[in-house]
Amino acid sequence: MDSIEEAQRLLKTHQLEYPDVGVEDAITYPRQSGHRKIGCIGAVSKVFGMAHSEAKEVVHLSAAWGFNRKTDKEFHDALFDDLESED
Repeated sequence: MDSIEEAQRLLKTHQLEYPDVGVEDAITYPRQSGHRKIGCIGAVSKVFGMAHSEAKEVVHLSAAWGFNRKTDKEFHDALFDDLESED
């Protein structure tokens, strides 16, 4: 699923049903529902009132997305290496 709006709706619904659940636990809900990381970042930013950069860090470092951290870092590093080699 790619819709930030749908991930946002899921997070809002989850927060209404479980108001005492923190961000870390709430992040697992859109992840388990098949949303991509980018949708989760956008949803966390909007639902929890975070800056996009803060939401990105929270999602990236969460247990729900931890399995993907190494691959994301490798992709990010390779992208910047390619961009620097073009200069």
